[in-house]
Amino acid sequence: TMSATNLNGIASFAPFVGILCASLVLPLGIRFITLCSGALGGACAWAIAAPLVQRSPVALLVFVLVAKFTFSPMLTCVKVMKAEAFPTEVRGSMLAVMHFLAKFACMLAPTLEEL
Repeated sequence: TMSATNLNGIASFAPFVGILCASLVLPLGIRFITLCSGALGGACAWAIAAPLVQRSPVALLVFVLVAKFTFSPMLTCVKVMKAEAFPTEVRGSMLAVMHFLAKFACMLAPTLEEL
């Protein structure tokens, strides 16, 4: 078995691998990468919730790693799409507001879950 420290180290390296994999299919477009990353991440999240996968540590690790592979490419593509959506005059302000609201929602989510 692997220690929790080693598993955490492997899982922390996964987003970099995801960015490298996404860069190989970049000519297909950022919307395609976003769609594929979202579908693959959702499928992995669904699989992680399955009792059969939860009973197998190796399968669970594989699905968690694949899900983590999808986060960085998806977030990077969404940031590029946000930058493309706004004209230059309002881009800085709108991106700042969107990032603030996203971080505020992340901060508020655990509290709302407890209610």
